[in-house]
Amino acid sequence: MLEEVLLALSLVFDKYYALLLPAALVAGALLLRRRKVLLLALLLVVLVVPVLKEAFHEDRPCFSESFQGDCPPDYGLPSFHAVSSTVFMMAALGSVWFWPFAAFAIAASGSRVYLNVHSPSQVAGGIALGIALYAFSAWLVEVLDRKEDSDVRKEGVDPAAAILTASYRRKPAAPVRRKAGRARRRKR
Repeated sequence: MLEEVLLALSLVFDKYYALLLPAALVAGALLLRRRKVLLLALLLVVLVVPVLKEAFHEDRPCFSESFQGDCPPDYGLPSFHAVSSTVFMMAALGSVWFWPFAAFAIAASGSRVYLNVHSPSQVAGGIALGIALYAFSAWLVEVLDRKEDSDVRKEGVDPAAAILTASYRRKPAAPVRRKAGRARRRKR
């Protein structure tokens, strides 16, 4: 029974990952606060993973002749499924959505090993790369946001443009506190 469930889950992640990834992206963009970091990290995933696969030239376990089934034609290290799902999990860290995204990451990564299209070390490398790309993206967004804030303070910057571009990341204003005994009463 458990084996059938794992096989079905693995096949869903294998065949429908091209649909699940955009759905996760939309969900992440709508539900998570770190949207810019998530989008930058996913852009880096798309750019970096193919380059690393070619650089490492590590064959997938399914390249052996005894494998029954479809084996992807590219190299195995790092696992794209593991990298991208880990980026989503990292973006959800600290939110109520962490556990659903963590379950998604575990299921996607585990399915790759279960289907024998990646070795455990290729998936572990993908998870590590996902964490590293997310951390780099968070650092880069923070640096660029600080630079943008300092540019806004300089003279010559259009205040209206600065407000429009910076308002999406400002924290909500603190509630206004009224001094005790000074509350106005309506006269009737």
